This record gives sequence, structure tokens and C-alpha cells, in this order.
Amino acid sequence: MFQILILEDKLKLLPDQFSRDLLNVLEEQIEAKYCNKILPDVGFCVGLYDFVHIGDQFVYPAEGAAHLLVRFRLIIFVPFEGEILTGNVIAVDPNGIKISLDFFTDIYIPSYNLSEHTVYSDNKWIWSFQGGEFIIEKNDHIRFQVKYIHFRPHSSLLGKTAQSNNNLDTNQVLNSTKLENNSIDDILINGAAMTIIGSIASDGLGLVAWYE
Repeated sequence: MFQILILEDKLKLLPDQFSRDLLNVLEEQIEAKYCNKILPDVGFCVGLYDFVHIGDQFVYPAEGAAHLLVRFRLIIFVPFEGEILTGNVIAVDPNGIKISLDFFTDIYIPSYNLSEHTVYSDNKWIWSFQGGEFIIEKNDHIRFQVKYIHFRPHSSLLGKTAQSNNNLDTNQVLNSTKLENNSIDDILINGAAMTIIGSIASDGLGLVAWYE
């Protein structure tokens, strides 16, 4: 679910920051630029992990600021295809279910990725199984499988260079499954920079309470 990504970027120190602790200043800049944001084709940046290398400071003529090249590691949220996650249902409608992991909310289970014999009625999904009815509604705790991750088209990655020590393929866009629901298509085309499409159509998936 989480990867460690190495980035290298040129950061700028203003004169009024020279007296402060260097690591604190760099950490603030990195968090402001990267944290809680999507790195295209990479994933969602959760936070700074550590510094790998901090280069020398250079002051250019007629400029009071100092510039330095910094290499650092970020914690990236990017689940793999087929991974099982648990989250909370935050929206239910005829098109499917929206799920939140608290720190990431662009997770959708379209209606065609629900279990067979599941129907929508009165703001909830009802799964009929072996003579019983199992209801999915807002605020339920749900276990789902990641089908793929969609990254909205982009022009360039954040930062100058990127590499991962966990074999993260920054060029892979997991959009191989053809979507059948127009509303989900709209989400992927016009929505968030990173969207996770999930499924609860396999054994063991669905509300956590069903299996307790």
C-alpha cells in the first residue's frame, strides 16, 4: 500500500531563514510542495520520510537567497492491483459506492463491481444471498479489492527526477479495464488526478461486519 520514493529537487532558502535550523526549513518546503498531493503516475504523497543528501548552498549574483540541491525520500500511497483494503463508505448512489481511507477519498466501486444479486434502493445497496439481505449504506466499514488505479493525463512529473527503491513503475497507468458506467467515466476524465477503482464481487469482500 505504501512505497518509498526518492526525489531530487532544487530548493531555495530566503535570507530570513538562514538563522533557522536547515532541516526544519527544508522539511517545511518539501511538505508544502509535495505532501497531500498527487505525483502523476506515481501516487499520493503522504509525507516526508527522510533526507538522503543535502548539497552545498549557492548564492547567485544580485540575489540574496541560497539555492541547494536536495535528495529526499517520500512516503507514497499507491496500492497494487489486487490488494485488499478496508475503508469507510462515504457516499452511496445508483452508480455505486464511494469509499474513504481518511487520508485518501477518491475510491469508487462502480455498480458493476458489486456482488451478483445486488440492487439499489432508498440510498443503500442490498445484496441478496442464501435467503438473507445484506445492506451497504453510508458510514459502513467495508473491505474491497483494488482493481486498478487511474491517473488523469498530465504533462510532467513534479520535481526533477524520481526513482523508487521498491520497483515502483512511474510510467505505468493502470487503466486496462474498460469502464461501462458513464458517471464513472466522467469521474476519471474530469475528476481527481488519481482515482482508485475497486470491487467487492469476490468472496470475503464487502462489509467487515458480515464476517465477524
